Amino acid sequence: MRRQELETLAFEHRALIAPIRSLPNELLSEVFEWSCALSPWDHDFPVSLALVCRHWRETAFATPAIWANITVGHYFQSDSSTKCGSAHQAKLWLERSANKSLVLKFPEPLDIYTELEIPEELISASVRWEFLHCSLNHQSSSLFRPIQGRLPILQSLILVTDETVYLTDLDLFETAPRLREVLLFTPAVDGTLKLPFNQLTKLSIMRFLPSHECLEYLRLCPNLTVFEAHIEMDQNATSVPKGPHLTHKCLRVLKLCGRLCYQSFLEWVTVPALQTLDIHDGTSIVAQGGRQVQDIFDMISRSACTITTLRCSITSPPASILDYMHLFPHLLNLDIALESTYASLLLRNLTSQGLSPKLETLDIYLDKPVQLWGHGLFGPMLPDPVVPASVDSQALITFLQARCAGTRCLQRVRITDDFCGPFEVICGHPEPPEIQALRDQGLSLLFGSQELINNHINRDTLVQAHTYES
Repeated sequence: MRRQELETLAFEHRALIAPIRSLPNELLSEVFEWSCALSPWDHDFPVSLALVCRHWRETAFATPAIWANITVGHYFQSDSSTKCGSAHQAKLWLERSANKSLVLKFPEPLDIYTELEIPEELISASVRWEFLHCSLNHQSSSLFRPIQGRLPILQSLILVTDETVYLTDLDLFETAPRLREVLLFTPAVDGTLKLPFNQLTKLSIMRFLPSHECLEYLRLCPNLTVFEAHIEMDQNATSVPKGPHLTHKCLRVLKLCGRLCYQSFLEWVTVPALQTLDIHDGTSIVAQGGRQVQDIFDMISRSACTITTLRCSITSPPASILDYMHLFPHLLNLDIALESTYASLLLRNLTSQGLSPKLETLDIYLDKPVQLWGHGLFGPMLPDPVVPASVDSQALITFLQARCAGTRCLQRVRITDDFCGPFEVICGHPEPPEIQALRDQGLSLLFGSQELINNHINRDTLVQAHTYES
């Protein structure tokens, strides 16, 4: 009896120190599943859970969903032996996943001469594939031939290929009745890539293509709601389509990257349902003379669309883009990157002109002035210079007070620089009491945001980096 009392006391003590110990197994499994969902690229996570204690190991093995995220091949993590990198480990995780839908990743090998080993059990389980990240070349594509026509629940596809894969038609994914989202690296431009384009709702093209080829992809997908394109300059002017504009009635989100090469694309597209326009790629949409801005807003005016979210970048004085802000009376979210020297001017203009009266969220990413940048992606980098205070605190406070006074008031403001600096760095002095007073009124006000910095990573640079690694 005394032993039982002591064991009960010890259990209650441990539960008091760590309440998760007293959770029923069903709830603990739910916690495990949610934790894995928050870390989809952390392939060690299920193994880490199983190594905590015997109770957690038993619970982890009895939770199939956490083993349904399988990677075959390398990925850039540590060299831990617990990685699901080998075919044997992939089969082990497949067994533990029971009948759950699968998230599969076949990344490109570090060594181009390394042959990809794919367990037959994984291929046979293609009817359970829900998400697929696949790297193919002409040789490895034959390994996937048995999955053709056996992808009933595949919803999302990331496809990385080299040029050799399109020597013949790539039709592995032509029959996938639930496929809705596709991200393409090295897409085919001659029709050899066969996909159920008519049913796609999201398409991202991560390789730079001429505008007329991006337009052709848009024509193939009449039901798209999200389209992301990386556009390069058309080398052959005769390749630009002639005739009526392409009117896409479903597109709601348009993301463009391309170092000011949007003109040919924008001239030929009309998007009446567009709500989100993202033209941030680390380069200015405001070129000297403002031609790019004119093309963008001509498209908006022609489409008669209602833009509620605008994301863009500016490297010249913001007056030129402010001239067009009257086209955004329904704007709710503004995410803008601009040189730090123009931040105060932007705030003053937004305050004095009363532009976008319904604005609810404002994100400002303060970029270093052009003359302070070092060399490019693969060149030597100069030491980061010390950038002086960027924002006039009085201009900021005046703007915030004006926007928080109405019935449709501002709800969130985030301002950050490259160094994730706090208010003292951004404005050059400690926070005045007015800032805290605004927070007390319910305004979410953040200075220095790593999330905002990550959101403004140059997509152009990401594409270059991927090309370099491949």
